[in-house]
Amino acid sequence: MEGKIQIEDKKCVLCGKCAAVCNVNAITREGKRMIYDEEKCVSCGRCVKACGFLAISYC
Repeated sequence: MEGKIQIEDKKCVLCGKCAAVCNVNAITREGKRMIYDEEKCVSCGRCVKACGFLAISYC
């Protein structure tokens, strides 16, 4: 496990690739933001790798 993730709204283009690869449905779109549920997240890193805009990182 890497730790908590952070989604940077300014870099995020709302493409949904992060949510699509999340096996535990920890990332969802809420309006004009992607939100992640810290309790569901297993820190697998799939969302970080899937984001081509470098909007998701570990903090």
